Amino acid sequence: PGSHGDQTRVDAVCTYSKEPSAAPLDRVGLYHQVSNKTSGITQLGPYSLHKDSLYVNGYNEQPVLTTAALERFTINFTITNLPYTSDLENPDSAKFNATQRVMNTLLDKLLKESSIGPDFHGCETTAFRYGDQTRVDAVCTYSKEPTAAPLDRVGLYHQVSNKTSGITQLGPYSLHKDSLYVNGDRPPTQPPTTTAAALERFTINFTITNLPYTSDLENPDSAKFNATQRVMNTLLDKLLKESSIGPDFHGCETTAFRYGSGQIVPLHISLTGDWACNNHCCCVSNGGTSPDAHSVSPAPTQPPTTTAAALERFTVNFTITNLPYTSDLENPDSAKFRATRRVMNTLLDRLLKESSIGPVFHGCETTDFRYEWDQTRVDAVCTYSQEPSAAPLDRVGLYHQ
Repeated sequence: PGSHGDQTRVDAVCTYSKEPSAAPLDRVGLYHQVSNKTSGITQLGPYSLHKDSLYVNGYNEQPVLTTAALERFTINFTITNLPYTSDLENPDSAKFNATQRVMNTLLDKLLKESSIGPDFHGCETTAFRYGDQTRVDAVCTYSKEPTAAPLDRVGLYHQVSNKTSGITQLGPYSLHKDSLYVNGDRPPTQPPTTTAAALERFTINFTITNLPYTSDLENPDSAKFNATQRVMNTLLDKLLKESSIGPDFHGCETTAFRYGSGQIVPLHISLTGDWACNNHCCCVSNGGTSPDAHSVSPAPTQPPTTTAAALERFTVNFTITNLPYTSDLENPDSAKFRATRRVMNTLLDRLLKESSIGPVFHGCETTDFRYEWDQTRVDAVCTYSQEPSAAPLDRVGLYHQ
């Protein structure tokens, strides 16, 4: 048994060869080597070591004993999905005690994984205060050696921010992102907030003069359409990866071939950045790098349509996590491709017939199944009728529906 009943003391005898003329064992040097290789006498394989417990042939170095003091700091934040009730004002109420226990547990787990973890003792939620939402006050305790630096509240603030997804989530609770205070009346000064990059799309349209148009190119199920689409996607991906948007570029998807004076090819392209895009072609940068002017050109200007409702297309893409990808799904002629496509078309048709475009919706055609990390990526083209005077497709509203 070790100095504490729940610890285990290990004794070992080690053997080495020593020539008669060799110096005695350098137990001090060996002690320091063992210390370095066990991360300061703290870890040996899966085992945690007591940092003052190592002896090499009777030699041990005890640290200079100083008394660590218990220090306290405060944490305050606002929970947006915990409605305040009068019970939370009363420390003797069942609701106060239950919420306090949950809060203490969440804060303890959070701070044990922070830089003060080895010295951290625990947090005690001291009050819930009324606002439009519920304000939480907590006092946390840690051990501080006399020679240690003061609490790095700025560093700790950022660690708590990172571990709560930018001060938005603590366990089941949603947090107000500007509400966190660490040992102070106001949050430490922070660098400008950087939001996560969003996927944005823009279109590219151009005419191919040496690809004669045939009816096969109108049918997303035809072998010619699929083969030409794959070639076009590959060429455009290579082109744009080498442009100024290359580092943020995700990929191109050819959505249709249309008959024109030559061959019009409209495409949708995904990239990350801060972009304001119109429905036809060009993106205006709001702070990112502008798209390469040679890679993106305006879509052909067309006179206003004065005819009856035209058929318009839009794409739907998503990933199925419980449909393992197999080579059969790459072959449009395989039984598995056809069966899966029929199911997918039926599901998408039913879904979109119940959406806001239902009255003018015609149908969806699954065009491709692609490999994505052992899962299956689905590409589909959907068709609807659009009157000349109707507003463009509300893709944001349709996405949420």
